[in-house]
Amino acid sequence: MQQVLINIKNKELEKKLLEESNKKGRKLSNIIEEVLENTFLQKKEPELHYKKLNPLKHMSRINYDFDENDDLSDVFPFGDVKDSAAYVKELRKNTWRK
Repeated sequence: MQQVLINIKNKELEKKLLEESNKKGRKLSNIIEEVLENTFLQKKEPELHYKKLNPLKHMSRINYDFDENDDLSDVFPFGDVKDSAAYVKELRKNTWRK
């Protein structure tokens, strides 16, 4: 454990640190230690911020006309797709930009 004495001569910095300390309800030394950890230690993964869509609003029902007695044992959906990544990329390019 290392103890460090810091003289903060910048009044604006001192004010900001004290405000942060009061806002979080923690000691000023803990706030400064947190700032040093965030600066010099390996940073955490950034949080992802994305808009969540309402699935009920964006879903659509797919209706296929087929006979209940049809034999579907030899049907393989997307069986003709060889490269799924390229297929999805092309699909997104053609549908999202409309």
